[in-house]
Amino acid sequence: MTVSNLKALLTEDLAALAHAIREANQRASQAGQSVFGPQALDQQRQIQYAAFRELAGDPFSVRIDAICNGKEAKRLYLTKARQGLALQGGAHIISWTSPLARLRLFDLGEEEEIVVPKGEQTYRVDLRGRFQVQQGDLRNGRYEALSGAFDFASARQTIDAATSDLRPEGPVAAAAFGLREIIFETDRTQDTYLRMPLRGHLVVEGAPGSGKTTIALQRVAYALEAQHDELDIPRDAPHFTEESTLVVTYSDILVRYLERLLKELRIPQVPVISIDAWTRNLLDGAHALDNVKADPLKDSKALAAIKTHAAILEPLKSWTVQSLRGRWPSALAVLEAHFDQCLGPKDARRAEYLREIGEAERGLRSGSLRLGKLVSAFRIANEHFSRERDSAQAIAVREGLNAFASQVVNHGEVYLGFLQSEAFAGHANALVEAKVLSRTAAENALREARSHATEGRIRKNDRPLIGWMVRWMSDGVPSAPTVRFVKPWERVSHLVLDEAQDFSPVESRLLLELADTKYRCVTAVGDLMQRLKFPGGLPSWPDGGFSLGGGDGQVGLFRKNYRQTRELGELAASYYRAHFGTTAPFEAREDLSGQKPELIQGGNVEARLAELASRVIKLKREHPEWSIVLICDDDELREQVADIVKPLLQEHHISCRRSKAVDLHNRDTVHITPTLHTKGLEFDCVGLIEPGRAKRNMTEDQLLRSTYVALTRAARHLVVTAPRKLTTPLAELQSHFELRPVRQDSNE
Repeated sequence: MTVSNLKALLTEDLAALAHAIREANQRASQAGQSVFGPQALDQQRQIQYAAFRELAGDPFSVRIDAICNGKEAKRLYLTKARQGLALQGGAHIISWTSPLARLRLFDLGEEEEIVVPKGEQTYRVDLRGRFQVQQGDLRNGRYEALSGAFDFASARQTIDAATSDLRPEGPVAAAAFGLREIIFETDRTQDTYLRMPLRGHLVVEGAPGSGKTTIALQRVAYALEAQHDELDIPRDAPHFTEESTLVVTYSDILVRYLERLLKELRIPQVPVISIDAWTRNLLDGAHALDNVKADPLKDSKALAAIKTHAAILEPLKSWTVQSLRGRWPSALAVLEAHFDQCLGPKDARRAEYLREIGEAERGLRSGSLRLGKLVSAFRIANEHFSRERDSAQAIAVREGLNAFASQVVNHGEVYLGFLQSEAFAGHANALVEAKVLSRTAAENALREARSHATEGRIRKNDRPLIGWMVRWMSDGVPSAPTVRFVKPWERVSHLVLDEAQDFSPVESRLLLELADTKYRCVTAVGDLMQRLKFPGGLPSWPDGGFSLGGGDGQVGLFRKNYRQTRELGELAASYYRAHFGTTAPFEAREDLSGQKPELIQGGNVEARLAELASRVIKLKREHPEWSIVLICDDDELREQVADIVKPLLQEHHISCRRSKAVDLHNRDTVHITPTLHTKGLEFDCVGLIEPGRAKRNMTEDQLLRSTYVALTRAARHLVVTAPRKLTTPLAELQSHFELRPVRQDSNE
């Protein structure tokens, strides 16, 4: 069985309909009618034209005339467009939720099964050829079969030629940074984990450029469609929606990137937020930082290790319960006196409010932080004063209750007390006993914590811990009425964590609390070897709170590095084997070869940077569409790079800037940035500048992982600068590079 014909974008169908429209226009003109365009067709053809136009505007549509089930030829339309299209003449429309994830049609010599929606009919199609995508667009490629080859014109040219005088809508633009390439190369492993049950935790590990993020976002689309069949959820009452899904990632740069990918997948309403922004919103909503000040200083590594270790949560919760118990009596005495003044000691309403508050206090005595009963006092007060909410008495009651809540539930003050407590010191000592920290480092960290706590200042690593206090106090809290310091916990139907290895154990566990309790649907993607937060990232997935055993969750591994050329993939694999002690759990592409990585070596640093600039200029001339980034992890050297390289590039009208935020939309600008700000991104060319110099700012483990991340950002080419002797971490890998010596004497 072979494919008899394969054509993209329904070229003949559109052309035939366009011809029919032109004939109808001519007839209408001759008859003196004022109806032109598709409206001049009969109703059946109007429906047909509308369907073809929708298919034509879909970047993931293709028409196949193929031998199916070993019998007669069938015309199949494969599309990502919404279901419900009506076509006549025995055509079959097959929709899917994620582009080519279930329709791996273009693998060499594979027989594929295509299922019509609702299980009406199954087609088995045998394709014994290879489909090659050009310019990242399914509609612009070449199909090579035993019987011949078929070329497909570009999508835009085909639409314009077929309906030039009908003013068609423009096709969806192709995405940058390889999204569609990964989509079209979707393999069986990715497809398997895309379709994992929508219950529990799914963690996907994988090589750089293996499609982890793409599959995670496709899984969002899959959940929207598959929930009805897999979980028997009624279609008129979906559990998984775009708005009830949440994607959390590592940085604001990645937020913008993921938002663009979601638009490509046609689910643009899915919220995306960085971990820092999410934590900030959580604390602001509960007014948790009203009485403290932000400290711009960063924690020392030892103090950060103490604050981000998951073991801190138990002593923090115990301290919070103990503190609220201690603050309760004095606050209650003030509230009783206030009620006596505004209501009178014998007012029955006073007794109701105090009864609810008393039940909340009894919960505290039993070790619970459920403050729902405290909110009930506000609810009862609202009911009492429903008809006179603005009366002086109603305002006085609400003010008294808010003052009580403020005095008892003062997150910032309670937390600052914890930093100065024996409970915090005990946690630090436990880490010393576990050999996480040295005794000296722990003692210095405790002094540091007491110092900024005494000043009433909160640092970045404190925010997730205060977020946990908000979480604990939210149990049992209704969504109404609104109380200033106590908030309900808002859950999501599907939680997606991107670059999850760089969330701290405290952050990761707090985020997992967002998953609804019915399905606990969480999709997390990351690579533990790419962890750049030290300390603070995840040593392992269980440390982050993921349930992956006993049928509660799954871990998947994507092995294929789709991003890089064969030469770059082999370099990444050799680096992994040399520094991480095992064979790389991924494989390089064999079908995409490129230039050997270059090593600019010798001379002084100024000469090497000048040579790097000349290489960038040449690459920009040869490949003007390429995105190029210069990565440097030494702060002082990064300034020098900007001073030397930027003027040289500007002489050739190449934009260059030193930046923390990489502008993904501006591929013409050469960015100078540290590795941290390229996390999760890819570029056609990476210039890695003096990786050995970063040792001054990092531990050895940090340096190894940071260099690994930098190497794997390059998709097409890599240029490294180094002194005469290639130092750690690339010293063992010189054979992978094409040497470009600098002839100037070294002053280093």
